[in-house]
Amino acid sequence: MPKQIQDFLVNFLNIVVSFDTDFGGIRVVYRSGVGEARGVELRNVMEAMDVLGILDYGLARTADLFIKHVIAPAVKFNSPVSFLEESSGSLVESSDKILKIVSSLEPKTDDIDSDALFSRMTIVVKFIHQYICLENGPWMRCFGRLRGQECLSLLFLTSSQRLSLMMLQS
Repeated sequence: MPKQIQDFLVNFLNIVVSFDTDFGGIRVVYRSGVGEARGVELRNVMEAMDVLGILDYGLARTADLFIKHVIAPAVKFNSPVSFLEESSGSLVESSDKILKIVSSLEPKTDDIDSDALFSRMTIVVKFIHQYICLENGPWMRCFGRLRGQECLSLLFLTSSQRLSLMMLQS
């Protein structure tokens, strides 16, 4: 496979799934362009990467975005966050979707509230499944394999380990 095709597909995915500082969340754009190619749809790019066998490579940066901007803040119990889905249209694949990260109303604590954590992670997983993997089971499993172990390790860190990790990420 020519490297140009791989680069095009990965660049497209990097453009349409990104952390948006203006909105404070992960933005998914379903129709966009790279270079002279306009009107390219996320579903078509995902299908092409899947057929070419580069879906895991293409989704790696997206998984990293979720670890850094969504999963890690969700497990910081001393500074809890909540997630809010926003949309710029009514049809799933004709609008932009945003998983907005907002300060939580939960009190700051060093204790693990497993119900709250489970609730936050459920929102994140549903967002990824519905809006990035477009409800495609094999794509979702590919996404989960990429950083699943890293996510699990974040969930089971002690308070001091989380603090050390946060210092490293800063």
